[in-house]
Amino acid sequence: DNGFNPSDLILDAPIIEQIQDKIYAPANFDSSFLGWIPLRKALALSRNTASLRLVKEVGVFTVIDYARRLGIRSPLNPVLSLPLGSSSVSLLEMVNAFGTIANYGVRVKPVFIKRVVDRYGNEIYHFDYERERVLDERTAYMVINMMKSVFDEGTARYARRLGFKYPAAGKTGTTNDFTDTWFIGFIPGVVCGVWVGFDVPKTIGKNATGASCALPIWVDVMRTLVDTSDVQDFPEPPGIVRRYICTETGLLATPYCPKVREEVFIEGNEPVEKCYLHGGGKIKERTPIERIEEEWR
Repeated sequence: DNGFNPSDLILDAPIIEQIQDKIYAPANFDSSFLGWIPLRKALALSRNTASLRLVKEVGVFTVIDYARRLGIRSPLNPVLSLPLGSSSVSLLEMVNAFGTIANYGVRVKPVFIKRVVDRYGNEIYHFDYERERVLDERTAYMVINMMKSVFDEGTARYARRLGFKYPAAGKTGTTNDFTDTWFIGFIPGVVCGVWVGFDVPKTIGKNATGASCALPIWVDVMRTLVDTSDVQDFPEPPGIVRRYICTETGLLATPYCPKVREEVFIEGNEPVEKCYLHGGGKIKERTPIERIEEEWR
């Protein structure tokens, strides 16, 4: 909605901000930095400093506005550290927000009691779901597609080692002092959230993360909730196009780009410029598919 694509590059590097009389210098979980990386990779690998730079680009009040649209009702402080969890929200709110994305941008009010019948089977209460579209379905699909990378190549890839091979999207969460670990994820039709922590905040254990603590629980729960044999991939809505992209520039790939990825875009917002790093001279250009096929011959 704000003009960013999954292939757009964001800087993962040290960031230092002075807030009143204090210095705020957040780091990544592994204390490393990857430089310029695609937004998809930044999300998949949970790069904190890249997230903060994105917030600076779109504005913290825009972030709060989208959080409200998705169903977050807890107070949110308009500070740079907001995307790193500086404001407290409930697990129910997070599951509702992820459910809105999984529902292609339609928010549904969560309830615990859907229907009540008497001993004779007569219905005496029925809840009518309140539905409201709060995101463009194409935007929601792009977020879903990006969060699939969390499972396939990011912080939740441990789920694949646990045998969860089905189409899924989600996000891990870990606090700096290891007092909370989260995992919120979904497959088509079912969203589930897991929080691991104590009633009174204290460290769970050294290096306790969303991937090591919350994710395995999520995998076990999802296996019992659904018949995973029937899980289909997330359907692609109209208005989505795919292009082969150079992951080093975020632009259309040439036959000479060493790292190429097929990426999704909202039609009309896809890149039109070719990669400027890997030019080709006068050699006849091959498509990325032709180049890959030739390399495997």
